[in-house]
Amino acid sequence: MRSQPYETVFEATTRSGNFAASAVYFPEDFARLMPGKDYADYLLERWQVLENLAGEAVRVAEVPFDAESYRKWLKKSGLADGSEARGRWALHAAGDPKTLEGLRKKHPVLPAPPLDEATEALTVFVIVPAVAETPEDAEKIASRIPEACAVRIARTLEAMFPDVPRYRRLSPLRSFGLKAVAGNLLVPALLYQQAADLADAMVLAEALSEPVKADVLELPWEMRVPEDEFDFDAPPADAGDGLVNVALSLFPVTLVGASREVKYAARSADKNGAPPLAKAVARALQEIGVKFISPEIQFLVRSECTIEDLLWDFYLNFGGDAEEKPGKREDLPAAAGFLN
Repeated sequence: MRSQPYETVFEATTRSGNFAASAVYFPEDFARLMPGKDYADYLLERWQVLENLAGEAVRVAEVPFDAESYRKWLKKSGLADGSEARGRWALHAAGDPKTLEGLRKKHPVLPAPPLDEATEALTVFVIVPAVAETPEDAEKIASRIPEACAVRIARTLEAMFPDVPRYRRLSPLRSFGLKAVAGNLLVPALLYQQAADLADAMVLAEALSEPVKADVLELPWEMRVPEDEFDFDAPPADAGDGLVNVALSLFPVTLVGASREVKYAARSADKNGAPPLAKAVARALQEIGVKFISPEIQFLVRSECTIEDLLWDFYLNFGGDAEEKPGKREDLPAAAGFLN
């Protein structure tokens, strides 16, 4: 049988076909082999690489790095010392049950990545059923939120968690505390996933390269609620009880910081509600003349909800005659046709 080629996929991590072995450094070895690098970041990045491999259906073996065992193997291998050689050593050790068992007995506890400190970005939304009675109303819905209003919204969300420390960047991959970054556009509900992914990616990219300083996220103009979402020429009988002039819109706010704090804030707000945030968004929209149906704008955590949930809830609340509403979730796409 032809042997699989070797591929170095990370520091001291080698893949061969659907099997990979990764040597994990202990602090003293890391300081000697990778001077000047951040050990915690190394553990986090290594963990992510191994997670990605597992997601590709690759079997992964973790091997505790042992300098003595490695030196003996290196002399016989004919390879030059380096990350590739250490990965090949890990592959050799993982393929020999007795060698691997001996290494794990000698080093029974492997270093764990500080996942709670991993920098994370998570976008949450305030749900806004926006109303346009005239083309001018539609223009206001599509307009950008003034920076001062967006900053106020971000500060409001942060103030909901007074016990959570303020955000501080610890390293390229780690953070402390929590920060909120508000969007500056209402986005259509049907762009829910795209908006969340884009906001997450934009804020996270900044956090990984430098400390996040901005309070407002400049969303692409293409993300706005388009003016043609509304039909001002439709006669009342065909207007779906006015629903043709209602756009289920979302106001995004991105939480960024330490993974533990981001998850806590999102879950807490989702469980307990977020009246202060909803009021801050409502106030900002009223200041620029945007009309909306619900005086208590709802709050949602994107990871806890799907676009189907949003459309279904919106239709049940604002979809006209209850007797004409569909009784099953499967009927939703037709029922929500007014959202294009």
